[in-house]
Amino acid sequence: MNKKDVAKICENLAYKPAATFHEALQSLWFLFVVLHMESNASSFSPGRLDETLYSYYKQDIASGMLKESEALELIECLWLKFNEMRIVLSILRVFQLDSIFVSVDKIKMAMILVMN
Repeated sequence: MNKKDVAKICENLAYKPAATFHEALQSLWFLFVVLHMESNASSFSPGRLDETLYSYYKQDIASGMLKESEALELIECLWLKFNEMRIVLSILRVFQLDSIFVSVDKIKMAMILVMN
């Protein structure tokens, strides 16, 4: 999987519902980000992903499009992204960057901390 593959998945999702396991995970990530942007959804729970994602998983495994190890890696990556968002939001709150009236110096300072 490379950046072009991910870009193609994102492009597909812009025009139609998820059709694969990876697309379903990407849709979930988009939902998570949008909820955080819109309402600081700090208590967002993805719910019963086993029920939500199973049909995509089953279809992709049966077709040979996806291996169990690849599915596990994708889910692990999604969980890392969920936790990454929590860290970023915590830093933004510490530096009071949740306002639209933020100084450039505060943003630079927060970015330096995130990058180190």
